[in-house]
Amino acid sequence: MEFVSTIRCSASFFPMTLIPCCGHLETVQVKDNELFISVTGEETEKTARLLSTKNVMNQYLVEGKDIIIEYKIYNVGESAATDVKLKEEGFPETDFTVVQGFLDVQWDRIAPKTNVSHAIVMKPLRYGFVNFTAAELTYLPREDAPERLVGYTSAPGKSGIINQKDFERRFSPHVLDWLVFAIMTLPSLGIPYMLWYSSKRKYDTSVSIYLYFYISIYLSIYLSI
Repeated sequence: MEFVSTIRCSASFFPMTLIPCCGHLETVQVKDNELFISVTGEETEKTARLLSTKNVMNQYLVEGKDIIIEYKIYNVGESAATDVKLKEEGFPETDFTVVQGFLDVQWDRIAPKTNVSHAIVMKPLRYGFVNFTAAELTYLPREDAPERLVGYTSAPGKSGIINQKDFERRFSPHVLDWLVFAIMTLPSLGIPYMLWYSSKRKYDTSVSIYLYFYISIYLSIYLSI
């Protein structure tokens, strides 16, 4: 018996390099920002079929900064997948450290036509190019299956991790630099202002005295007449 399964999701979050864990990937179509994937094959009974993705969620990858990795597993089959295990071996301890989450995850059951997600937070210890490889996914296609099926997630591929100093030099608000600049320019602006303000006060005071003197003389002459 031939089966045909179709999954629909947002094209902006679903990579084009999906790897089905069983069956054959027949068509991949994008329409109205939605991705349609058809999987066909031969089956004699209802089984689970899993599709899995692995995505790097950060826009910039920076040395010493957290990187979020998200996994999504879709069951496009007609039966529940049981004893699902996700194993990640693409982050060597010499280059990355785990901030949050687990590299090995297990789900007891994934119902048909549903999906699950998992995320980890990693911190790169050095800058340079890194190859984000696929994670391994194993599961039982049905509860009485004699053996486990093995598949892999999509692979994000090569990316560059930016040096932390270069990143901060480019994107930092430079608050300390502006503060030092303000302190250095304060004497050149403050001293001329103080001289101007002092002369202005003297000028205003002298003008007021002369004005008062002339008004007094005028009133005296006017009253004497």
